[in-house]
Amino acid sequence: MQTIANTPNYMLAVDPSKNRIYWTPNGLWDKTMSAPELVGNWEKARQRVLSGFTILVDARQIKTLSAEWADTFEQIQELMVTSGLMASAEVLPEDAITKMQAKRVARQSGMRREVFASVEEAEKWLNSLRT
Repeated sequence: MQTIANTPNYMLAVDPSKNRIYWTPNGLWDKTMSAPELVGNWEKARQRVLSGFTILVDARQIKTLSAEWADTFEQIQELMVTSGLMASAEVLPEDAITKMQAKRVARQSGMRREVFASVEEAEKWLNSLRT
């Protein structure tokens, strides 16, 4: 596993052997954080995977996003889709608003996604896509 970024608000890593990006956002995303830095880190991660890659998102600790951050997440998802993303497996918080927001952003970006109750289930599903 290669760590791209590990900040108080997120961890972004790549496992080249699985052709997978791991994304763990957490907490409240506010204006003190840098959207260009986040997008740049996603660009670095994208450069370490091949077309047909997958993403595992463990977002159980994230809070509802502002409209600006939702737009940034949509931009990142669109970049991933155009870069050859096969699918994303997401583990989301129980918060209904955050779940609806994640669904809307994925729909607008055109990203294929499935939601799971655990990281283990998400990982198993992504692994099944490779066979």
